Amino acid sequence: MSQSTANANPPMDGAELEHRQASVSSGFGADALMRGVSFCLGLAFFVTSVGLWAFTAPDASVMLIKLGASIMFLGGAAIFLMVAIAPHDFHRLEYDRSVGELRMLERDAHGQFRLQATQRLSDLDKLRFEGGALRAWNADGDVVMSVPMRARHAKAVLNAVLTAR
Repeated sequence: MSQSTANANPPMDGAELEHRQASVSSGFGADALMRGVSFCLGLAFFVTSVGLWAFTAPDASVMLIKLGASIMFLGGAAIFLMVAIAPHDFHRLEYDRSVGELRMLERDAHGQFRLQATQRLSDLDKLRFEGGALRAWNADGDVVMSVPMRARHAKAVLNAVLTAR
């Protein structure tokens, strides 16, 4: 009864998802503290790359060294800032209590979550976290859904499902 609807569904924003059901992101990537540290390091590298030119150089060889160092610091700043602003949760697993349905969403190239698969909880035989992914099996023993996520996020999904029963 799994249905894949990759392009048929419109994107959903976070407020709409939270309003309708219990939702848990995959949690892979940097958390808020890591993003903040990465952003601060990116800004520091940027200021350093520009600040190197505040001091005069005695000759052309020192200017060449400053140019190389400035390019390296600017490259480091770009990497840190990209890590800080990039979306890190690519998968989202939701449990809709009103219809008893488990939904898997993936982030598309535009940053919007799109519905990839749905499963009615009554059709599932087993739901377990193993190998870094939350997996769902049907009565035939086939894996019908597998979403990579951290253990603490998988625990939150499993708790939401168990408390709804």
